[in-house]
Amino acid sequence: MENIFVEKNRAIMKNYYETSWSLKDKIDDNNKNYLPEVAVVENQKIKEEQQIAYDKAVSGIIDNFNAVKELLARASVLDIDNVPKAIDKKYNGSSIYNFNVDEVQADVEEYADNDDAIRTITDWIDSKSQVDNGHITNKYADVKIVRPTDKLEAYKKFAESALYVIEQIHNDGTIMQRDMLTNERVSPLEIELYGDESNQKLYDIIGDGEALAENKTKSVPDRLLHVFDEVKPTIRNALVL
Repeated sequence: MENIFVEKNRAIMKNYYETSWSLKDKIDDNNKNYLPEVAVVENQKIKEEQQIAYDKAVSGIIDNFNAVKELLARASVLDIDNVPKAIDKKYNGSSIYNFNVDEVQADVEEYADNDDAIRTITDWIDSKSQVDNGHITNKYADVKIVRPTDKLEAYKKFAESALYVIEQIHNDGTIMQRDMLTNERVSPLEIELYGDESNQKLYDIIGDGEALAENKTKSVPDRLLHVFDEVKPTIRNALVL
């Protein structure tokens, strides 16, 4: 599966990788073609370009994640006009029915791309909570529901993985290697395997991102767009997916 926001991260990583090689090759050429004192001056200019390229790549990943955060904030706000009639009729204000757990799970899965439908079902489930001997119980507690916060954590992992790779490229570590015999660049697995099928569990949570992107036009009070502001991906020590 592909996700439009994950693919944007991949494009940023690949572009930065190619730019880094281009600048690295210029430094090698300077060292070969110029006197040492001249090469030092010219290479300093290129190092400044390297820093600019790095900053741009990091900003690209962060901006992409921030865009996702805003979309998920919009998705968290209930738009009753976007609740399917079948779901509204079945759950909204329905406190007398006790549907089969599997039936509720089926509805959750069928309307997984509609955050407003999921919100309606979630609120209904919450209304079924009861206090039993001082403990809160709920018949539907085991219904598997993907909430905006779950999607946010998944996107955060993808962002951190991308930032980790960008950091490795910037530090010119093992990710920037040439074949010792052919001198051809060795395509790094960190980029090749980014967002591949081994991340299926995360894709099960976020899907392809198309439905999330549609929230861009959803009218939401500005103060509600900042509910996830405190969630930020970590640049250092991020785990590779």
